[in-house]
Amino acid sequence: MNKTIERYQKREKDPALSIKAVDEALQNQLFWEQIEKLKEEEKRLGEENANLREKCGMQPRNSTPTNELEELHIQSMEVETELFIGPPERRSTKNPSIK
Repeated sequence: MNKTIERYQKREKDPALSIKAVDEALQNQLFWEQIEKLKEEEKRLGEENANLREKCGMQPRNSTPTNELEELHIQSMEVETELFIGPPERRSTKNPSIK
């Protein structure tokens, strides 16, 4: 918490830091607004796609594109390894004088 207070005190003393902080906050806000707009557009396009599929007599999709991407991401993360978590095994050495 002290570091947070120190950071605000530095911003008060240095206007450039204060302006930078405001600029970063505005940029973050713009990014979040853009993300929300894109999510709304994705939903609208998904609904439009479903309507067009219905008109053409095609089967509706089982999942949204976002869910498909999440499934692919999860599948790509699943990796099988021979990693053993625990104490190391003792191995015999070729040189009997080393124990």
